This record gives sequence, structure tokens and C-alpha cells, in this order.
Amino acid sequence: MVLGEALNLWIPAEQMIFGLAVWLLFLVCVFVRRKSRYGLPVFLFVAGMSAGCLRMGAEQAVFSREEGFFREEHEDGVVLQGTVQSVKEKDGTLEVVLRDCAMEGKDGESGEKLRRVLCYLDVNKTGEAAEAVSKQKPSPAVGEKIRVFGEGKAADPARNPGAFDYRLYCRSRGISGIIYAEGYTVTGGKVHVFSDSLYRIRRCFSERLKAIALPEDAGILSAVLFGEKNDLDSEIYELYRKNGISHLLAISGLHVSIVGLGIWKIFRKGGAGFWISGIFAGGFLCAYGMMVGSGASVARAVSMAGLSFLAAAVGRTYDLPTAMCIPAAGLLLAHPYLLSQASFQLSFLAVTSLIYPGRLFSSRGEKLFTDEKISAAASAFFTSLSIQVVTAPVILWHSFGIPVYGVFLNLIVIPLMTYVVISGFLGLGLSFLSESVGGAMLGGAHYILKFYEVICNWTGELPGAELVLGQPEIWKIGCYYGLMIFGAVVYERGMEIAENKKHRLVLLCAAWLAAFLFLLPSRQTGLSATFLDVGQGDGIVLRSESHTILVDCGSSQQKSIGEKVLVPYLKSQGVTRLDLAVMTHGDQDHMNGIRYLLEHPESGIRVGGLMMPEAGKDEIYGKMAELAKKRDVPVFYAQKGDIWNNFPGKGMSMECLSPDGGTEFTDRNEESLVFRLTYGRFSMLLTGDMETSGEETLLTSGVLTPVTILKAGHHGSATSSSEEFIEKLSPSVTILSYGRKNRYGHPAEKVRERLLEHGSKIYETGLSGAVMVRADGKKLKIKTMLPLDTD
Repeated sequence: MVLGEALNLWIPAEQMIFGLAVWLLFLVCVFVRRKSRYGLPVFLFVAGMSAGCLRMGAEQAVFSREEGFFREEHEDGVVLQGTVQSVKEKDGTLEVVLRDCAMEGKDGESGEKLRRVLCYLDVNKTGEAAEAVSKQKPSPAVGEKIRVFGEGKAADPARNPGAFDYRLYCRSRGISGIIYAEGYTVTGGKVHVFSDSLYRIRRCFSERLKAIALPEDAGILSAVLFGEKNDLDSEIYELYRKNGISHLLAISGLHVSIVGLGIWKIFRKGGAGFWISGIFAGGFLCAYGMMVGSGASVARAVSMAGLSFLAAAVGRTYDLPTAMCIPAAGLLLAHPYLLSQASFQLSFLAVTSLIYPGRLFSSRGEKLFTDEKISAAASAFFTSLSIQVVTAPVILWHSFGIPVYGVFLNLIVIPLMTYVVISGFLGLGLSFLSESVGGAMLGGAHYILKFYEVICNWTGELPGAELVLGQPEIWKIGCYYGLMIFGAVVYERGMEIAENKKHRLVLLCAAWLAAFLFLLPSRQTGLSATFLDVGQGDGIVLRSESHTILVDCGSSQQKSIGEKVLVPYLKSQGVTRLDLAVMTHGDQDHMNGIRYLLEHPESGIRVGGLMMPEAGKDEIYGKMAELAKKRDVPVFYAQKGDIWNNFPGKGMSMECLSPDGGTEFTDRNEESLVFRLTYGRFSMLLTGDMETSGEETLLTSGVLTPVTILKAGHHGSATSSSEEFIEKLSPSVTILSYGRKNRYGHPAEKVRERLLEHGSKIYETGLSGAVMVRADGKKLKIKTMLPLDTD
């Protein structure tokens, strides 16, 4: 079933139909031989894959219809009625998920039916919400029916390689659209007392933790105990992630085993039977799971714990693979898009690794050592190693780097986490009797968390702490797991291939080494140019086999462009060093991403040099130069006539066409560095924010020649890309870099028309997201992050 859903998610429908036809033909051929012992397994395999494929197809069809409504223009906003399913507070805003929704038409009648919608309610600003606050009801209750009105929109897909795909995340939760509500009114319904009480208990506990815990501990403990990450320090999370222990900050099987098994054992030691103990422990776990959000990892852990209690009660053997598959099937049937989420993938793959190769490793570790303590330590190490091996491709897919020392670090931090959880719950419970006593009980958690921080900082300074390999392609991940399984099967059952166990061990190591090679980044050939979608601004990354160059990166529309767009993109390509960062001029929408890299070396991206225009006289250039020197980054100044041969790669040439270093400009845009990059028959002109006066100077100088690709000046503004300029360049392709719904009206419609009249094909980051160009000196390939007709 998982395979069927995955194929339908990542493979085009036409190929899926062909693949199913082949499988059905194979099934018929198998059943022709009635005596074949493979008939039933093959039938079940194909039936499960077909069921998964059909379930994913049905889900895609529903989302396509529902999201279509939110992609339409609604000048007067949208009005919607639905039942509150969950409420969560984040940064002063309520995230309310509504189910069984109906859109209201202008006549007040019910229109489009929607399954789930996410509403953002600001109780401090909206009229109806403010009235609710005055009535001592600051938020809608679970189970109530409410009517909301405001701006509706579809969730944004990833617009750059390596970026977070918010649309996939919403789909994994069954959410088809978002409403930024101006207000809401309660129209009826019945409050679900139990669910609403759990939500309010969770908020109460989180506030209590803030009151009794130290500020640096409160955010971590809220995340560990209740899944509340709103107050979690982003630097702490990144520290944990880089060292491979970020799973400690999520509710998982570790927490469930501490809480659930602890309650079960208390009841058993108190004389209760298996049924009574299991019912109370399982019931408490279900309530705890609902309180902390019922994410994929929580649902998996609670379900598996409940099945273990049931197995003990009925006197049956607890089978780990079966216990894992039951919640997996249930979750994927309910929400097929969970398959795309890191929480689901890592949670179930970690359990899978305990089954295999964890058991294989552990048994071999126990046989290698006779001493009981050493054998237990070896078994724990091999278990940690097996988790790292099995989850490595998924970690790379979502985080782009593998924490090399995580396999050792987890041996230390996981056992101590038990005491953090116990200390947290005890301190929280005792705080209702005495805040000072409760705070004192959190002392154990405080020192353990401080130890985590110290050891993570220490391991982070070790060489190769994080192995950034980039985001592997889907087919490479498939080959990795294929070779992993092949090696294990040969080792355990390959008697016909090699009777000697040592020979089979060599084959196992060879297969797994070959599997790891598939995770290494592909060798860059030719020239690639990626025009990032940075909103209203520019961001261009040039890559060859030997160098990586950043030409501008900034945005006046998006905050944290360096952290949210630039760094994830570079790491997704396996890049940790920029040979050169070029700032064409000093406007913020061209340089604040570069400044982020210089100010935050912990981002993991090193800068080899900073280039700015010789003509730049503004104080911003001096500030950037000082910042670069603090980081020991050399500063270079470019002007008209500068040429770099075999740069950024062999056979390539980069030439600065403008401006003259001795000229003074009153308009900062006219200081923009203009580069022409040539590679065989391919040429590209990068113009920064150059306007018509600069274009006239270039036309007069006679340095312009026809180019393959033009990056239009000043985001396609009407003050650039003149008729004579376009006619002289005659670009085959033009890139327009701008932000959607920007306040400047970029790009100008007459610029579009002018380019089309001269036969230039236009690619726009505002419409299609990042534009990726590949050239080998002869041929040109261009692809976009989103379909060209996506708005």
C-alpha cells in the first residue's frame, strides 16, 4: 500500500497506469500456474499496491477540486462555516482547524463543501473576537460551529529547491485552504468537553512551565512534554538538529514508553491484572496523545503501546512488525499525504531499523563479546547505527546533511532523556502545590539540558560534524534501499552464492558501500544558473564543476531570505562554500541575503570572497566591507573592463561591462555591476537594477552582442529594457525576477510585450518559482520549480 501511494505521489499518472497494467499482466501469468506457491503473496502485493494507488488518486482529486476554490480571486473575501476540530495558539494568533466546512455565497446559501480549512484568528484585533474576549471566552471551543470571514488562499508549494513545501504539509493534515480571518461568530454546535478540556489543560501546563522553569529550559520542556514548539529557541533546535538529536524535541516512542509503561507497571505492581493495567495505561496514553496533537509519531507510538498491552492481556506474542504496520496503514488510509512528511517517514523507518537490520546487528554484537556490560553497550551501539543507516536518505532528503557523530551522541543523550521527562512531569505536578518546590524538581532536567548543549557545541566543533551531501534524487534513494536489502538478504540467505560466512560479510559490506555512494552529490557538469524566487529582489547562483558564485541575494518582500531560501537551496545542492558573493549594488533587495551569510557563520555556508562595484560610494559598501573583514573574507571591487577567464569554470568567461569605476552616480541603481557570461555558444547577461540610462551607455560603447539569456534589469521595470536594448541583445530567453503582488507593479506589461515581439521566451520567478538553467556550451535546458501556468 505504501508503494502504491508513493508511486502515485511521485510518478506521473500515465506511467502509473502503464505500471499497474504490467503488474496485472504479471499477476495473471502467475495464477495460470495454479500450483505456484507465489500466487497468494503476489496477489496480496498487487492488491495492496493498487489500493494505495487508488487511495492516493482519490485524495489528489479531492484536493485538486478544493484547492481550486482558494486559487480563485475573491475580491470581497470569503465566508465559511464549519465545526472546530482543533485549536492551537501560536505567536498571539489562534490556529483553528475547521472540518465539514461550507462556503457561503453572496445570497447567504451554502456553496462549495470542504473537508478541512485552517483559519488564523487574531483575538486581539478582530471585532467579534474582541467581543468574545470580553465575555471571558478568548477562543472558540472544540465542537462549536463558527462562521468566519476574511481573506482566503491556497497553501503555497515549495517555490525553490530545498524550500519547505507548505502545500504538502497542509495536505498531510487534510487541509485544503487557509483563511486569514477578520472575525468570527459562534453559530451553534455542541462543545466536545473532553477534547476542549485537553486543549485547555495543555495551555495551562505550558503556562505553568513558563512560570516555574528557567527561560532557557521552558521552551525545551514544553516541546518535550507537550509538543509545544512556539517558545523553542531556533538556535537550540538547529543545534540539536545538526547533531542528530532533534528527535528528543518531539513527542515520540521514548515519551510514550516512559509514560505508558510507567503507568502500566505501577498498576501491575499494585496487583491489577493485565486487562485493568492495559485499559488504564492505554486510556491515559490516548488522552495524552490527543492533548499533544496526535501527530504521526505520537499516533504510531500510542498505537504500538496499546497493542503491546492488548497482547499481554490476551496472552499473545507482541509482534513488532505487525504492531508497526497497523498504525501505518490506518494513518495512510486516513491521510495519504502523510507519506511525504519527515515525521511519518522517520518515525516508521526508525522502528523498521529495529526490526532489520537492528536485530541482525544486535545479535552479532552479543556474540562478539562475552562480558554482559560490553555486550549490552555493543548492542546499543549497533541499534543506534542501524537507525542511522536506515534513516540516512530521508534525513538527507529533508535536512541535506547527516550528523556524523549522532550515532555516538544518541547513546549518551537518550538514556538521560528519561530523567528529563520524569523531572519535568514531577516538577509540573508539584508546582500546583508549591511553585518553589516544582521549580526545584526541574533542577535535574536543567542540568541534563545544559549538558546536552555543552556536548552538542563540543561535537559541533569536531571536523566533519555534519556531512552535507545535498538532497538525493528519488531514484538514488530507491537504489540505496535496494542495495541495502540485497546485501542483507545475501548475508543471511545467500548460501548458494557463498557458503563461507566471511565471504557473505564481504558482499554485505560491498553492497552497503555501493548504497552509500548513491547518496553522494552528482558531479556538476557544464554550467548551471539558478534564478531563485526571493520575492521582490534578485538571487542568482552560478555553478560549475569547480566554483559556485552568488550574484545578488536579497528581498524587500520576504523576511529572513538568507535563512529561509538561500541556505536551504545551497545545502540541498551539497554546497557549503561560495567561492564568490557578488553584490551588484547596495539596495537591500539585492544584498540582505549576502549579509546574512556574513553575519551568521553558523549557517554552515562559508564565503570565499565578496565583490562590490568600484563605483559604489554609499556607506553601505563600507559597512559590508567591514563585516567581510571581520569574517576574514577578502573584498574585491569590479569595474568595466574586468575579465575573468576560465571562471566560474573551465571554458567559461565572465566580463564586467559596466559601470566605469571612476564615474559617480546619483542613482544607486546605475552603480549596478553588469556581467556577461560566455560558455561556448551560450551567453548570458546579468544586469542588476540597471535602467535605461545605463543601457544607452552600453549601446553607445558597442560592447553589446546578442545573448542567449537576459536577466532583465530592475525586475522588469518600465524604466529598463528599452526597445533598442532588447533589439541589440535579441535574447532567446529572458528571466524576470520579481515578487508576486509587489507594490511596484513589476514587471511592466509593456516590457513583456516588447520582449515577446522580439521572440524572447519569458520565465518569471513570480509565476513559476525558481528558474533553473543548464548549459553545456551547445545546448540549453530550462526547467521551473512550478508549472509555467501556476499563479
